[in-house]
Amino acid sequence: REESLRKRLNAFLSSSFELPEHDYYSRLNAEAFLGLNVQPRPPLLLIVDFQVGLNAPEYGRRNNASAATNVALLLARWRSLDWPVVFTRHTSSRVGSPLAFESPGHEIEPDLQPRPSERVFDKRTNSAFKAPGFVEYVQAIGPAEVVIVGVATDACVTASAREAKDLGYKVTVVADACATFERPGRNEVYAAELVHSVSLSALAASGIAVPNTAELLASIESAA
Repeated sequence: REESLRKRLNAFLSSSFELPEHDYYSRLNAEAFLGLNVQPRPPLLLIVDFQVGLNAPEYGRRNNASAATNVALLLARWRSLDWPVVFTRHTSSRVGSPLAFESPGHEIEPDLQPRPSERVFDKRTNSAFKAPGFVEYVQAIGPAEVVIVGVATDACVTASAREAKDLGYKVTVVADACATFERPGRNEVYAAELVHSVSLSALAASGIAVPNTAELLASIESAA
């Protein structure tokens, strides 16, 4: 009976309020209101573009040398809990690019290699959600939250985080598990640390959580 009620509720929310299937929290609240047995779903860890080629000198000075180490800590915890993990790789069409498809630089960094069961999506745009099949993949998982780490903070990480939020997901960007590069301005070059900090501040102003790795891991342990 409960499963039948849940299916009817989902159909009603979709048809009457145009609520997307993946708008997890709205549906969760509705189920709780009706007294259904709510089963929270684990968060999805999205690892954006941690690729060998992004270490190339042509990209300029990069901040946060500990980013990959922090991603590895999060990845280990997600795997220990059997929570979903997904990777993206950025594919450049520029001739000679370190991120050209099937080049050594296109590969994910050795210390963060995906397991056979973990999906890797190739993309040619900033947002992971523009990669073919990515939205459908996330919808099928139905995560309680999308936790994002990766490179670059101000580019693909920000684009992915904002699109995830626009699609109705709760979003977290882990501040010290991301990194970016110095950026040229009109009259000066902005340090990577400044670009990183301003990007995270802008995300926070939009309602996206930006904890550091230790804080996020502590919150996971406290909820266990």
